[in-house]
Amino acid sequence: MRRTPQAKAVVTAVISVRRSPRLAKLRRVSARNERKSALAAASASPRRSARIAKLVAMAKSPQSVQSAAISSSPSRRGRSTPAAQTSVTATVIHTTIVPVNNANEREEIAIARLAREGCRNGEVQATLTWSDPADLDLHAYCACGAHIYYGSKECACGGWLDRDMNVSTTGPNSSLEPVENIFWASSPSGVYRITVNNFRNHVLPNSPFADPLRRVAFRVRLRRGGDNAGNEQWFEGTVGPNETVECFSWNNVGTGALGRMVLLQPPVGGGTFKDMCAAAGVTFTKGQGYYAVVRREDVSAKKDMMLHHIASDTFTIGATACRKKLNLPEDSDVKISPSDVPDGFRLFVQSTSHNRKLPAGVHALMMVPTVAEALRHRPRAGN
Repeated sequence: MRRTPQAKAVVTAVISVRRSPRLAKLRRVSARNERKSALAAASASPRRSARIAKLVAMAKSPQSVQSAAISSSPSRRGRSTPAAQTSVTATVIHTTIVPVNNANEREEIAIARLAREGCRNGEVQATLTWSDPADLDLHAYCACGAHIYYGSKECACGGWLDRDMNVSTTGPNSSLEPVENIFWASSPSGVYRITVNNFRNHVLPNSPFADPLRRVAFRVRLRRGGDNAGNEQWFEGTVGPNETVECFSWNNVGTGALGRMVLLQPPVGGGTFKDMCAAAGVTFTKGQGYYAVVRREDVSAKKDMMLHHIASDTFTIGATACRKKLNLPEDSDVKISPSDVPDGFRLFVQSTSHNRKLPAGVHALMMVPTVAEALRHRPRAGN
């Protein structure tokens, strides 16, 4: 039976599960999540707080707790990428949904779930919501050429999948009200694609989720330009087992990448990368340090580069992109001097020496292991 496209994906069936120690544990997990959700609802704007609180309470009803006790199946550990899985054309949401009361309700559902899971936002953000124990996965193909998904949650340009849910059938990351989220605190320009893949339909016997071949209704919200730009789009569709649906593709005009880079201030009297990282409280990784070009020097074609836009504190990431912007040959050794770098920019070149000592007054970069660490050193970036 087809329902209105303006719908929220909330399952209405009542599911009976026998009392058991497993169910008691799930109830305790649900109570903890409910407390988190209440705090998130309280921080929402006055106009939305009451509605969001109601949606959070609905999301954590006893029905949700009971239905979390779904049948066991293998986890995704060690699995390959879904590159060979089938791509299909999206269809309008139908079946396991009920009509929304107004056009804002789908956004409020997304806001409540993002807040419940502690997800971040940024200049570009893609959020997947569905109401099914199925293991749906959000994928992003970003301008830097990286593929962000459960098997590679971060990329060099700063994209980050900060929530992956329903991987297994038990635990706090299993839900009938799941959400997945990919964001860029600041985004590089270029072509992006967002897709949704149904990796596995977890089965819940004697419920609307008993059919392993069912199609799962989902929504994806795409926000570009941050919180205040109002540039928001929605995609609504269904996806069957082992299918992939393309939701969005666009040529993004971004403000530049933050990546996993942390700017280190020039040391007084000079110092090594390790010393500078220790002073700044930054994780040191051998081979991931970059020094600013302050004199003419030879740069190998094998060396990576970062071009720093000083005013916005964003980066052109990678030797290929930097050489293209500076009109330098892409695949050969070059001589570079500060005069080759445009005003307002600073060029950094990778150092393969872990104990290289930089002279006083020379800036440095360190590529840290995670986007989360990079953002901690940039309070303005992301929430």
